[in-house]
Amino acid sequence: MENTERYEQVKKEILKCIDNKFVMPKNLPIPFERSVIVKQMDNVSIVSESGLILGGIEARNILKPNIGIIVAVGPKVPDYLVPKLRVYFNQNIDFEYFIGGAYYKMSDFSDFYAAVPEDALVSMDTKTDKELAREDLISQNESYENRTKGMDDRDILDALKNPKFKA
Repeated sequence: MENTERYEQVKKEILKCIDNKFVMPKNLPIPFERSVIVKQMDNVSIVSESGLILGGIEARNILKPNIGIIVAVGPKVPDYLVPKLRVYFNQNIDFEYFIGGAYYKMSDFSDFYAAVPEDALVSMDTKTDKELAREDLISQNESYENRTKGMDDRDILDALKNPKFKA
């Protein structure tokens, strides 16, 4: 009986993290079995290493925290994982899709680690200079490929001789 009481007590604390202000999207897929669909939050307050509270961060070197709101759950998901619950989830969830103008992630319920209270502050994770340089290089390569699409080698050489063409 103690386990059941403890479970109910923990469940009650978890359900305090439901975000009643969140507007549920329409026409989402219905997840099967143990799947959970989450919408990653953009407007999370972040705490810097010095303790400064930052909101609405859009710097290139700051990773978006893995906090989101559950929008749908499969039938075999534990009853404490419910829609509108604010959660911390695995950063390696790679199944992401775009529906109705927003991105959603879907994964097994075991990739959701903790309920996050509304007033919780999240520590910041930053990208290294090497990661930023790699992203810049990828962007430059994509830009170059777009500008040279449909050109043969001779056209590309002629374009490179033109001072207005940036490689």
